[in-house]
Amino acid sequence: MKRQLRIIFGAGNKGRILLRTLGKADAVEGVHCFIDSDPARWGSTVEGVPVRQPGYLLTLPLHSFKVFVAVGPGYPEVCDLLTGYGLTGDVDFVDARINPISHVEIDDEFRRIRDLIRGYTLLSDDRLQHLHQFARAAAHLPGEAAEVGVYRGGTAYLLASIFSVQNKVLRLFDTFSGVPAIPASIDIHREGDFSDASIAEVTKYLDGFANIVFHVGIFPDSVTADADSNTYCFVHVDADIYRSVIDSCIFFYPRLTPGGMMLFDDYGFPSCPGVRKAVDEYFANKLQKPIYLPTGQALIINS
Repeated sequence: MKRQLRIIFGAGNKGRILLRTLGKADAVEGVHCFIDSDPARWGSTVEGVPVRQPGYLLTLPLHSFKVFVAVGPGYPEVCDLLTGYGLTGDVDFVDARINPISHVEIDDEFRRIRDLIRGYTLLSDDRLQHLHQFARAAAHLPGEAAEVGVYRGGTAYLLASIFSVQNKVLRLFDTFSGVPAIPASIDIHREGDFSDASIAEVTKYLDGFANIVFHVGIFPDSVTADADSNTYCFVHVDADIYRSVIDSCIFFYPRLTPGGMMLFDDYGFPSCPGVRKAVDEYFANKLQKPIYLPTGQALIINS
């Protein structure tokens, strides 16, 4: 079967880098040509490969080529153009923008932990990787670690894996019976949500760790004297409702060691409006401000 011609759409920097990348992967096949929307580039060459106008694609038999689209913000416009030519996405053209390597590819330990906690957490991979990296960055600091909102224990497993290496206590706060009774207010979650987990199941799942202390009940009523007297290097708050998040800020932030971090899950999610309200209210008059992450999480660093 005859190979499809390889064509790069975009003769700028991204196209040049893609040309070299494809060359390393398959020096034999090579690239037939560049396509570019800029008339000033038509008729020129890039590293020996000719640059042609978009209409050149119409002179080639359909499905005899594959276009690798290597452009920046103009990607949707290029897709519309190619579709208008009768080409089909993922068949006749593909997104070839060079993206960063994922954390899973870089960090073998994170990949191992992520695979172990699948089914025990609702967090997506990108949120898990932020949790993993920030917790690991804070693990050398003085103080214990904590999580408010444990659910089935997936993120607790991730945190326990990190802090056990440092012989640090990880305190886990949760009702282990779902969202408690709350007044109908800003929160969308209601009593009983996340009740498909139990302390017995979570305890069994985390049985391999000796550094875990469970605090069962409504936070902060479940805080014990030893937890009250400690400092904390890292706190993960995944409580979903306003009251629990504001109480977490009130309790943990004053006990956060210098350089310590609080990572709030669901800060940017419309499904948990109480989280952002609580965080913004608490830190409104503080020097430290939440760092909003593309994943919807927010980070506070006690700097």
